[in-house]
Amino acid sequence: MKKIMVTLSIVSSILGIALIIAGFALFFSNNKATHFVTVYISDYYENEINVSEMKSDFNQIEGVKDVEYISKEQALEKEKESLGDNANAILGSYTETNHPFPASFKLNLEKNADLDLVKSKVRESKYSTYLKKDLYGTIIVNYSGERYKIQKWSNIN
Repeated sequence: MKKIMVTLSIVSSILGIALIIAGFALFFSNNKATHFVTVYISDYYENEINVSEMKSDFNQIEGVKDVEYISKEQALEKEKESLGDNANAILGSYTETNHPFPASFKLNLEKNADLDLVKSKVRESKYSTYLKKDLYGTIIVNYSGERYKIQKWSNIN
């Protein structure tokens, strides 16, 4: 009888600790999730845009917390940082002016922002002409949300 009580005590302790660890993991993974939409600028219009005006207008969209402009040069630097030691081997022939990474606006969203509303407002904005589009003329955005651990790609229809 004593062995059964000790065994039950050990099993319940292990289960309790496992539940506590799982709860902490779930809590911290949700708090670290980022909410953003990245809107890419077409290379054809990069020199024609008014960065401060676009930034201000995108910041007025409901659900947008703040907006960050990433220049074409900054985009290359971020890519080099993400590649680490392999950057020169992969990007060695690219220069600050000759590379495939576009300028963009990163729209940081509030936790409960309506992604469809934000995408709709971007599509309907007066800047839609300047935004990078796919072969079908659909604006391309990159977004990350609360339930996504990897970035998701989406087209604004």
